[in-house]
Amino acid sequence: MPAVALMAMLALVAMVVVVARTADATCREHLANWARENGYVLDRVTRRWVTLHLFLRSHVRTFSIEAHDAAGNRMTGEADVGGVLVGALSGRVDVSWY
Repeated sequence: MPAVALMAMLALVAMVVVVARTADATCREHLANWARENGYVLDRVTRRWVTLHLFLRSHVRTFSIEAHDAAGNRMTGEADVGGVLVGALSGRVDVSWY
């Protein structure tokens, strides 16, 4: 029985890793689409693992971003991507510039 339990645990961990990586890639794709639709070019996108609103989240992932617009204006900000109920599938992107 312990071997079966160990295999089940390993399968669960593998599934969690795959789902997390897929959600992260989907969120980055939504962020890239948002930037293109709003006339920005993303220069740097970094996943933030710890945020101040850790337990009051209304999104899936938070990213620190650096971007510039067509006029060359450089901006730094934070992007919250995804939604609570449908996760990364929502395509919601909220950006706050510093």
